Amino acid sequence: MKKGCATVAWSELPKDLLETIARRLQTKTDITRFRSVCKSWRSSVPPYQSPFHFPLLLPYFGSFDQPNTFLSLTQTTLLYLHKSPSSSSSTSTSTLTSWGWLIRLGECLDHDHPLHQHYHLINPFSPLRIRPLPRTFPRTLDSSAFRVCEVAKAYSLRFSDRKVCDYKLAFYPNPKCPSLLVVACGTLWRLKLLGHDNKWRVVDDALSQLNYDDVVLHRGKFYAVDDCGRIVLVDPSSLVVKEFVPRMKTRGGHEMRLATSRKGLLLVDKCITCYNKLEFRLYKLEMERKRLVEVKSLDDHILFLGHDYSFSVSASYFGSRCKGNCIVFADPAFRVYSLGDGKVSPIEQHPEYIAIFYPPSG
Repeated sequence: MKKGCATVAWSELPKDLLETIARRLQTKTDITRFRSVCKSWRSSVPPYQSPFHFPLLLPYFGSFDQPNTFLSLTQTTLLYLHKSPSSSSSTSTSTLTSWGWLIRLGECLDHDHPLHQHYHLINPFSPLRIRPLPRTFPRTLDSSAFRVCEVAKAYSLRFSDRKVCDYKLAFYPNPKCPSLLVVACGTLWRLKLLGHDNKWRVVDDALSQLNYDDVVLHRGKFYAVDDCGRIVLVDPSSLVVKEFVPRMKTRGGHEMRLATSRKGLLLVDKCITCYNKLEFRLYKLEMERKRLVEVKSLDDHILFLGHDYSFSVSASYFGSRCKGNCIVFADPAFRVYSLGDGKVSPIEQHPEYIAIFYPPSG
């Protein structure tokens, strides 16, 4: 780094500048990498401290008490990793190790050592833990050897017997007013995690009740969608529901999903046509005009539709062979939908996409 005609080492940056940079770091991954640069950077910002320690124990689902029964809220993190090829690698190995991939990690506390965390690998399209680890998965993930980016966080509910609830949910992680919004059997339920009103309540919305498909947290607000594309906005503090976009002209039989992308918040309409063909239609939510505009292309991005999360990532992250403008989803097997020609194919026909979830050995 240059200052006038002199060169200043990164480790000698002014303390106030380091503190300004540190305040903009939001994720544990970013803070950990920042602190690993050098001693002065490490001393300028404390280790990441989460306001919540997962799993969070919650009351039983419903507005009534169920003795000896509870729910737990778990959090998993989607990470993008990239490892540059080493100069000593052979050509074939170099091609593999320069590939980027996605991993999903779950974190839990060590009850015997509360300051220690354990991590485990989660299925990228469901909340289920992967056991045993794939043979090719690196046994050590050194953040100094990998480029690491946090893509998204996903949340799921489990019963006291550890069985995963088949619900869609969004978590508002504000320490002053944490709350949950859940779609269960088409109904919207809400829960405030602090205060005296810590029981599940049905969100009062008669128009779409029993018809909700998905819910997401976007820019500090809850958005929920029903099976006709009607989108409502739910304030995470008051949990008051307001219609944001009216219903679309559909005949039913559609599954609606909400997904975050570089284009903003997307509505994904998954349907079976009259010719028994699977089809996806994408719409961007225009916030100011409160309307949906059809999206014909994702350009170079891949949209991932998991059980409990949806997000998009540039295909360029995963190497030159990987192409964008497609949707990767599980139904229940992994499949790829091309927005260009509308074709659906098993992921086994696309080794470049399989490699996204199965990293080279490390």
